[in-house]
Amino acid sequence: MLLLLFIWLPKSIKKNILVVLILIILCSISCKSTNGDFEANAP
Repeated sequence: MLLLLFIWLPKSIKKNILVVLILIILCSISCKSTNGDFEANAP
């Protein structure tokens, strides 16, 4: 996933590094929220 993001990003990666960080943070938050939901729904 990360490799695909870096390959997809243009050469001016310095300008887009903030976008990458935001995407990583959002992905981590979504993963944590889904894991929490699964644990909460588990019997």
